Amino acid sequence: MRWIIIFLLFTNSLLGQFTYSGYLYNANGSGANNVPVKLYKSTAGATTKSGTLAKITSGIPSDRGRGTSVLYSTANTDETSVAITFPSGFSPSYAGTNYSSGHVNANSWFVFGTSSSSGYNGNATSPNQPTIHIGSVDNGSTDNNVSYVSTESYPDATYGDVFRVRYEGNCKYNQTGINYVWDLYFIKNQAAKQIVVWRTFTADGSNQEIMGISTGSAWMASTLVTTGTFSSTSWEINTTSTTTTSSNVLDATAYTNSSGYYSFSRTTVAGNQFTIQVDAPTRIQAYTTSDIQAVANIILNKTTKNGLSFHMFDVNDDTKLTVADKYYVAARKAGIFSKWRTAPDVRIFTTAQYNSIVASTTNVRATYPGVTTFTTPNLTSGGTLNLYIIAPGYAGSVTY
Repeated sequence: MRWIIIFLLFTNSLLGQFTYSGYLYNANGSGANNVPVKLYKSTAGATTKSGTLAKITSGIPSDRGRGTSVLYSTANTDETSVAITFPSGFSPSYAGTNYSSGHVNANSWFVFGTSSSSGYNGNATSPNQPTIHIGSVDNGSTDNNVSYVSTESYPDATYGDVFRVRYEGNCKYNQTGINYVWDLYFIKNQAAKQIVVWRTFTADGSNQEIMGISTGSAWMASTLVTTGTFSSTSWEINTTSTTTTSSNVLDATAYTNSSGYYSFSRTTVAGNQFTIQVDAPTRIQAYTTSDIQAVANIILNKTTKNGLSFHMFDVNDDTKLTVADKYYVAARKAGIFSKWRTAPDVRIFTTAQYNSIVASTTNVRATYPGVTTFTTPNLTSGGTLNLYIIAPGYAGSVTY
């Protein structure tokens, strides 16, 4: 006969959808076309599970009664799931997560959290919640008649306040009656530790193996093997988890349309975090006589001057708007020089910054210099981000 203790941790990583959108505008309010918007993803919150399973011979909670009722009148009877709520002050931690409730299921499953794994047989390996499985499989059989009996909280002499979950049943698929009992203990002041105790075992003359194993992507426990007949064996379970954060990696790039609109719709899992990055785009549009005329109209007071006027046409960086700026725009158009004296060709502003610039009647370039790379982390799905792109020297829309 083979006895198996299986400790499983599966994360319920249901796929979700991350969506985000917005507009990029030119200085004159038109859509900035063909600007790349980059979406980066990190797996912040991913956890590495680890744990230990140690056989103990001392400090075992004392027995408070085996129970006498025969649970099965016929072979192969499975009981239903029983939901439990941990007593006040108990908040067991399994691989770094604390729980206030759980389920005890047929065939010796204990499931943390609000979802039940009722119906899993002794060899099931895919519960959708963090799960402890303590049970027996008889030489390749796929089931065993084991069922929840009771819960009890009381002060233990060694551990203080404990909460005990008891199972009783038989270890063979085709038997009735009780031939073993086990208890699972949760300790009030040691949330990350659980203790498993076998109270009674009726040997059938064959060798027995007691093993702590893991399957799939569950955390790895120590392996213990004991051969022979025994009447009381206990294990201490300790679990931990380490949170790791990966570097941002480029997940997708969206290009704005003629209205300046972009959007993302990406499949995601719990723990993923997203960041949008916009880099100052490379302009491909040539300067025109309309650009020269626009700065001339401001100089001649034909166009009302405001803070945006300086951001668009103070191209010689002297904090004024004069005929010198008109000359600089004309010289760029004629190819006399290929860059402004100080200002970058393209700068990015938030909507709030742009509105403040427009509302100003003076030169506020020092207050709102803009950036050549804009990033915004920790985005919430369904959100929006609008930005303004100002390319000095241009009067209207700019082609990128």
